[in-house]
Amino acid sequence: MDRGLTAPLSGNEQVTLLRVSYGIAASTELRSLDLQRLFALGLLTATDNKIVLTQSGAARVAKIQGMNPGPTMADPPPNLIDKLQ
Repeated sequence: MDRGLTAPLSGNEQVTLLRVSYGIAASTELRSLDLQRLFALGLLTATDNKIVLTQSGAARVAKIQGMNPGPTMADPPPNLIDKLQ
């Protein structure tokens, strides 16, 4: 199994990986220690002077997002429903 998919990531490393995935930060705005580890794990690569996800990196992002999908209105909290009535 690919080590990049199973190695534990710190919260900061996860955020850095997600920021690369979303394309919301220039490489100079990303934590260099996080980048070094994510490159070493094979989750990131550099192409055309840009940092991008590898196939393993994209799979790890999907795994992270699956663990933390965020709130949706499909299942609003019960107290919100009570307030709306």
